Amino acid sequence: MRFDALKYNSNYILTSVAIIYAFIVGAGYYGFGPDYYASYHYKNISWGTWKDLLGWKIATLSISDFHLGVYVTSFILAISSGFLIKDHLMAKRIFSKPLFFLIFVTAIHTWPVIMSTSNVMRQGLAMSVLFISLVFFARRNLGHLILSLILASFMHKSMLIITPIILTSYFFGNFSRNIWFHLLMGFIFFALALAILPKLLVIENHSRIIGGDFRLPFLIISLGFIILGTLKSRTLFKSYNIFIFYFSFISTVFYFIGLNWQYERIGMIMLIPYILSFGSFLRINSDGIYLFSTFISLLALTFSAGMYASLK
Repeated sequence: MRFDALKYNSNYILTSVAIIYAFIVGAGYYGFGPDYYASYHYKNISWGTWKDLLGWKIATLSISDFHLGVYVTSFILAISSGFLIKDHLMAKRIFSKPLFFLIFVTAIHTWPVIMSTSNVMRQGLAMSVLFISLVFFARRNLGHLILSLILASFMHKSMLIITPIILTSYFFGNFSRNIWFHLLMGFIFFALALAILPKLLVIENHSRIIGGDFRLPFLIISLGFIILGTLKSRTLFKSYNIFIFYFSFISTVFYFIGLNWQYERIGMIMLIPYILSFGSFLRINSDGIYLFSTFISLLALTFSAGMYASLK
């Protein structure tokens, strides 16, 4: 009964908050990011290639002089974040609607979401569909997982890196639950990425840092997850943790070959899934406290790093 209460009643909370959030952001209450003024304020543009054309279309969607794209993007970001958080709480059998509300509202005001509403909008749209795909991953719904990944791949080029990792980890996770097998494959994929990525991606001589330098924290998070997943391998095969495990190996290559802002961008996309996955290793009575305190801390960091101040 408590499961049904969270499952169904929280949908009203989720949808209502997402709609209100979309109107607040779309109306410019928080301001808009630099990328909005540089490009996203244009109407119905068709820039880019097939890798991000859909992202441009949604982000710049306009009817007459009304810019609908910011409202739509903000709504999609909020509701996808809510679904991912709710799915995690239900899996951990945490049924408190007030706790869900607090975590949800806090999360959508943190850096990964608020900076995607009007700044890195195509990336934010891809991140939103990724969140939904992770729900399908956790539920082992392969058909919906593949469809959602295909959709995300038309929104931002970052998904061309993330999608293969998701599908590989899905099949490898079903193939074996031997942690030594996955450690071996993780190191093999790290070595392959180290050899291949420099040939596929342009490494700038002075690859820029976005805002503050978050490379080292992301590296610590990735290495920490590899260690935790190895030590608590039974939990590694729950939810989408095995994907986070493989992502942690491959994403660190960006750090070591000097793809600085690219590393921060994919770290930004994956930060909320990382937070939730770390929580899956905790006991039920600790997870709720951990999630709320972590998202509150991330919100404080978002303000202290000047991210809200950058919105005009």
